[in-house]
Amino acid sequence: MTVYTPETASKVLLLSRKTIYRLIERGEINVARVGRSIRITQDEIRRVLCSTKSLSSSSNGCSPTVGDGPAITGS
Repeated sequence: MTVYTPETASKVLLLSRKTIYRLIERGEINVARVGRSIRITQDEIRRVLCSTKSLSSSSNGCSPTVGDGPAITGS
């Protein structure tokens, strides 16, 4: 499973770090919390990408590719 910190998720989603934290606070991005650490799964990144109007309106459906950027991997 690949997970991202809010900082790396902001780079993948091309949003500011502040916007990522606002979306998390509003419940628009689902996260896993361990202590004070916040992690966002790659599936959640895809869901957020697909929920944007420009991507979800494509005739082929939404299947964005999330790159192998600076993510945290583990089991």
